[in-house]
Amino acid sequence: MYSDGHSVRLELEGLAPGHEVVSFVRFDNAVGQALIPLLEVYSEYPYGTVSDGQFIRYLPGAKVVSKPLGSETAVGQSCEKVLVTVSYKGDTYSSIEWRSRRFRGFVVKSQDAGGQWSTEHRNVRLGAQSPSLFEIPVGHTRIAYSRDWAAVSRQMDFAESMTDSIAIAKRVGLRVLESKKLSLPEDDPYVGSVAFSDPVTKTPIVEPLGGFEFTGIGLPAPILLSPANGSVFDRPARKIELRWKCVPNAAAYYLRVVILPTDAKETGYWAIDRGLMHIQQSTRETKFAFELGEARPGRWQV
Repeated sequence: MYSDGHSVRLELEGLAPGHEVVSFVRFDNAVGQALIPLLEVYSEYPYGTVSDGQFIRYLPGAKVVSKPLGSETAVGQSCEKVLVTVSYKGDTYSSIEWRSRRFRGFVVKSQDAGGQWSTEHRNVRLGAQSPSLFEIPVGHTRIAYSRDWAAVSRQMDFAESMTDSIAIAKRVGLRVLESKKLSLPEDDPYVGSVAFSDPVTKTPIVEPLGGFEFTGIGLPAPILLSPANGSVFDRPARKIELRWKCVPNAAAYYLRVVILPTDAKETGYWAIDRGLMHIQQSTRETKFAFELGEARPGRWQV
């Protein structure tokens, strides 16, 4: 995480090497931005909803009240402990902050007042930041949304079927453009394609983490080449490379990998809290490599 006082750049490790997720928060105009390098676009949406609590206190119009709670050590540093209450656009947010004396009040730890979450900042370095860190890469096109749809994307990931995903989208107001079942095994509840668009801007939704079922409508499903169905790997280092045939006119491929716990059965949910590990990734290539740390069964889909 980098900040120059006006913007924050957030970098998260992607689900595959070289696929990091980069997003920005712009304090001056309360805007969030997410890069989608695969499509050379970036999404832009209003920042400051209930799910955006981390940086709301820095937005124009936010009212902040701080109440000292004494001194306490956090992340190995002497800190002032403070209860912070933020009011913004009719909503109120409360959190506890540990402000480092060594770093002139920089918050090295924060926690929800109810104790439901906490965040610690380590490797803190104060100093001037390069302006280039906060610039959108040259050649990226802006796509505008009326809100950040990432939370909805996660709900749709947990849905049991395509029908449920569409129902979630309709409840929050997304426009369903088209949906259809692909000619793949009938026992797979996730196989299909559907496209959504923002109800206000009418922009097609492209979620940078690949959460939405946004596939090439009208194109055939890729033919999977390797590993063959039923393959078992017994070597210690389980680096697996998935390969499939090129689909004419395809701009990119959307990949899903599901890994099950040993001796476990799939529940029908793409949900980590139900014992599944899933990878969702986009690529322009016709192959994808990843490492599996343990002996687990799994399946994949492109």
